[in-house]
Amino acid sequence: MLVKNENEWCWCFKGFVGEPKKSIEDAVKDFAETYPAEEVPMIRVGNPYYYVPTVDADHVIEDVVEYDLDDEIAEYSDEYLLSVKQEHIDELQESLTKVFREWEERNGYKNTSFVIFETINPFENKV
Repeated sequence: MLVKNENEWCWCFKGFVGEPKKSIEDAVKDFAETYPAEEVPMIRVGNPYYYVPTVDADHVIEDVVEYDLDDEIAEYSDEYLLSVKQEHIDELQESLTKVFREWEERNGYKNTSFVIFETINPFENKV
């Protein structure tokens, strides 16, 4: 899922986007340093949206039943994980997501890519 980071700002100019900064002022300053000959009021700024992974517990349960269950016991396991309560699926999803995000961060796999959906003119609006 994409999550908006309201504590970071990026400049946007002619299809280019700057790296996230901690304030609108820092984003404008970064733009001015990157494009010193351009007029700063031409830029727009926006908050980055980052991808934050969620492990889908329904898919995990389906994978276990359909692909991990040994053939020798599958015919005797028709009811296995067939009636899992939604609250238990939610609990599993929360736990798996937490573990995945920690693993991703610890091993340097965290996705640092971002997108900008909406922008403002930093010289017209006060945020």
